[in-house]
Amino acid sequence: MRLLIFCIFFTFSIFGQDKLYLKDGNTIKGSIVYILEDFVKMRNDSSGKVKKFDKKNIDRLVEKAEYFDNDDDYINGVFNIFNIYEKAILNLDSLEYKIRKISWRKQRSPVVIKDEWLVAKLISGKVSLYVGHKKIDGFRVTQYFLHRDGEEEMKNIILNEAMFKKRIAKYFSDCKKLSGKIENKQYKYNDIFKIIESYNTNTCEL
Repeated sequence: MRLLIFCIFFTFSIFGQDKLYLKDGNTIKGSIVYILEDFVKMRNDSSGKVKKFDKKNIDRLVEKAEYFDNDDDYINGVFNIFNIYEKAILNLDSLEYKIRKISWRKQRSPVVIKDEWLVAKLISGKVSLYVGHKKIDGFRVTQYFLHRDGEEEMKNIILNEAMFKKRIAKYFSDCKKLSGKIENKQYKYNDIFKIIESYNTNTCEL
């Protein structure tokens, strides 16, 4: 019995459930090692080797959603940004990354950067929530983006108290009741799901 359990665990450890679809028609099955905005590193199931794939060669990437139970909204007084990701994928079997046009800015920087990133959709609707990852100052930073139907580019949202109120209230300014709740702090940055849901379900007064 122990041997059987070990074999099952070993099999799932060795063979991944992620799939990388390339523009040349090839499909790579394996385990994702690393995802950034412009490349993916993946361990091939067949060869066991890790290979880097540039975004220009990627059509889409399907990653098995893994949920790590962490209900703490705050860690040492700081909002747990990773909890947004974990809550979002709770009802998802997989995440599909594609190249999308984005506009983003570093924290405390007024400069808007336009680029194309590998991003995955977490919430769908009139306004959708996406996630992507970028290496900034040597660290892998998770970025979140909002995309409104009909717009070409997605815009990043910085989830801290100083930036959130002004930027998100402005983003949802076509919904007066919702933007008002953001401005008077009824909705804060850890309520991003509620904000998007309210907007998408037409429960706001336009």
